[in-house]
Amino acid sequence: YSTQASTGVENGKPVSSEMVFAGGARYVLYNGKWNPSPLSTQEMKAMDERNRKNVKNVSCHYVHDESVNGESAALYNMHTETPSSKNDHQIWISKSKGLILRQETDLDAGAANRKTHLSSRYEYSNVQAPKQ
Repeated sequence: YSTQASTGVENGKPVSSEMVFAGGARYVLYNGKWNPSPLSTQEMKAMDERNRKNVKNVSCHYVHDESVNGESAALYNMHTETPSSKNDHQIWISKSKGLILRQETDLDAGAANRKTHLSSRYEYSNVQAPKQ
């Protein structure tokens, strides 16, 4: 589940979204309707690999342990820079499962004067493909 708020865009209002990964497919809730994702898992992996190659400055460090929805988690701060943006992330990782539970990301596109805050939470149980 994600919420995104941006400055430097027309309405600047937060946008909520949901994405489900089930049965090897991805689904996105858009305008109240579930649709198959326009990008395949392979395309998403390729895009992630390209993005990693463009990163010029990366740092990541452990902050402390805290609870997320009653589950013990390790909080990490990460900073990344690309030629067009600077991004700061807080990532909570389950101490027992090693899975991301929550993520807060601040993206600064610099020259485009666009700043975005992305807040995400992750669930791993009872996940099913949505009815379309």
